[in-house]
Amino acid sequence: MTLIAHWKLDETSGTTVADTTGNVPNLAIVGSPAFAVAGVDGTAIAFGGSSQVFENNKTSAPFHGIGAVTVSGWVKASTNAAVNLLIKVYRGTSSNFYLTQQADGTLRFYGNAGTTTDFVTTTDDAVDLAGGEFVHIAASVDLTTEARAIYVNGTPVASTDSGLIAATTFDFAGAVIDFAIGGYDSVAPYVVDDVRVYDTALSGSEVLAIYDAFAPTAAPAASLPMLLSGFISAPAASLPLRLIGGTSAAAASLPMRLEAPDPTHYRATAARWSVSCVLDGVDISDQITGAVSVEHEETASGVCSFAMIPGSGAIDPDSFERKPVEITFNGIDSGGSVLYTSRRFTGITATASYDPDTGLLSIDGTTDLQGRMENLPREAVDVIVGGSWSEHIFDAQ
Repeated sequence: MTLIAHWKLDETSGTTVADTTGNVPNLAIVGSPAFAVAGVDGTAIAFGGSSQVFENNKTSAPFHGIGAVTVSGWVKASTNAAVNLLIKVYRGTSSNFYLTQQADGTLRFYGNAGTTTDFVTTTDDAVDLAGGEFVHIAASVDLTTEARAIYVNGTPVASTDSGLIAATTFDFAGAVIDFAIGGYDSVAPYVVDDVRVYDTALSGSEVLAIYDAFAPTAAPAASLPMLLSGFISAPAASLPLRLIGGTSAAAASLPMRLEAPDPTHYRATAARWSVSCVLDGVDISDQITGAVSVEHEETASGVCSFAMIPGSGAIDPDSFERKPVEITFNGIDSGGSVLYTSRRFTGITATASYDPDTGLLSIDGTTDLQGRMENLPREAVDVIVGGSWSEHIFDAQ
């Protein structure tokens, strides 16, 4: 795995952006973007409104002859639109690749390899890039195996592949390569940060490592005694909420507005909360009872806890440990339609205990941050840590 281009987009002024690997000469900025806006790693640049990075007279030897590629970056859009481009690398009609959003909100990774017929990978569902938070998007293709993937916030998303791959390497030799970053026609501000290109199709764990390195940590504000199945009436005050789940009857209507990752999804007169939980690939939402708690601290593993009514038969708590678990927050309008879903926890179960008096199985989960880091290969750690190594200073092993 080699990082062949990395635009941190930390520039605070000027007419070019720099590739920190040194492989690609400085790229020109078109228009007048906003510099030094808040990013995921230092600052970022806000494009759109007739501004982007675009250069059509650059060559880069490391791009020629690669048999696979992964592109990665962080974006925060003002609106979901087909003009929300992360990156384009183009030499000609038979050698290029793009990662962009489509008019229907889906992400599309496409290009050409040895033929003018596009290879296309498109997410099955729309991806919200305009929810007020940075979203990490990445895509990869291996020209030999034709394996392709798209990732959103470190998670592979369902996608549909089509088109033809005729070559086993990209032809970016000599001549001209067009580079573009950011959406020229996007609604400003279209904020882009930390754009990367690798010469391999990264694994899911390697993409997740990039996401984890800069993933925002939700800091809890107020902890309120309310249920995820409660109601919110017309807005009066705006309060940041720490959500603690439950499955009891609906709480009373409270005069406040829900501040969520995308508040525009809560424009209904009333919104109902619910929580869904998937354990080892099985939806156990109907078996959850009592409170569902999720906590995340900076630099520490996230934790969750919940209780469930187990199925019939013998109960073996040990069989519920070290299983994948996902907890998702759902916003539902008064008619029962889902307005918004937000994954709040992705990890594994750590402990499980059964209480024969109550008949409940109590489960604690963890994101296992330390374990994931310890199990990463050195190449993946290098992606996160960066820096330089020399045998004259460090042990060769």
